[in-house]
Amino acid sequence: MEEGRRFQKHSGVRATFNQHLIKTGRLARKHGDLYNRLFRDRHEGDYIEFIKFDQGYVGEQIKGCEEFLGEIRPLIKTLAENK
Repeated sequence: MEEGRRFQKHSGVRATFNQHLIKTGRLARKHGDLYNRLFRDRHEGDYIEFIKFDQGYVGEQIKGCEEFLGEIRPLIKTLAENK
């Protein structure tokens, strides 16, 4: 991944994440889908009044985040070691 990149918008972070981590196979596609889903949910939470997320749905997202963290932590460590 390119080091030292700065982003003005979340869309730039999303695009780079998908391009350099998901499309290259460094992370599973399901993690890209999770990232995009959580971004959409955050956006709706910010801009839709009285939005409510189902407890089961939230639990699934938390589980997905735990799996994501389990895969991204070793990747970050590897990238840091290869600097």
